[in-house]
Amino acid sequence: MNWLITIPVWGAYYKNKFLRCALPSINAALEETAGHARFVIHTDEPKAFYGAKFNGSVEYYPVPWERCLYSTFGNCHRAALDLAEPGDAIVFLTSDIVVSKETFANAERQFEAGKKAIVVTAARTASMECPIGVSGRELLDWGFKHRHPVTDGCYWGVGRNTVTWAVYFEGKQGTVARAFHLHPLAVVNDRPLYFNRETVDLDLLERFSHDEIHVVCSPDEMAFAEISGPEKDIPQGEPLNVNSVVRWARGNTTPLQRWLFTHRLIISGNGDDHLDEEPAAEILGVLG
Repeated sequence: MNWLITIPVWGAYYKNKFLRCALPSINAALEETAGHARFVIHTDEPKAFYGAKFNGSVEYYPVPWERCLYSTFGNCHRAALDLAEPGDAIVFLTSDIVVSKETFANAERQFEAGKKAIVVTAARTASMECPIGVSGRELLDWGFKHRHPVTDGCYWGVGRNTVTWAVYFEGKQGTVARAFHLHPLAVVNDRPLYFNRETVDLDLLERFSHDEIHVVCSPDEMAFAEISGPEKDIPQGEPLNVNSVVRWARGNTTPLQRWLFTHRLIISGNGDDHLDEEPAAEILGVLG
């Protein structure tokens, strides 16, 4: 597999997170596969990366600035689509995402089995002292021991986020997530690929049919942790319930995202108490 790994990195704050956490985790995961990696880095300061270790070739491009930072970020990934060769696996990462060691090896297995897109959940964590080269289950255990307040706000019945892109159900048999908004880790460049909205995680998956999309549901397959600072915040409201989730999702999710919400994403344990199933069915029933 030829991997084209596109990562926008600008500003000292994000360069530090990338060099300390994200890049070492990517390098460790690449050691588990024989594929070739080509890094595409959009940055405002290429010299900041001189001397850094990349497990593959690396190319630097200027940041395609927009007034809106989300649009700028999306333009970086959009430009990388134009750089991909036919058959490449295009990997969309950010400067603050830590990946587990099995990420590329298991993604490659899914592509060999015929899947064309892989999506993963990435909860926010508040610690910069992240583990590198660990399994998905270990990474999730660490991430949820160092939860960011935004992640706390996604817990069913107690969290108060008004933007309910994901909901966590915690029970004696572990924690299960249901999520409308999942990150497209990688896609196969075998068709015209594009996205119309600000960032790649909003509508790129619309280019694929449901049976071509692999949703990662097991922490033993792969996992992400997104390192976030105190600047990340979500408005608060009532404790999460069917009405509050529907209120946000009705105007902010697509049919594809509602299909993603049908998947049970195991965060810890085995989820065998099934606390998520009845609320999720009720939410999807109201949404239609």
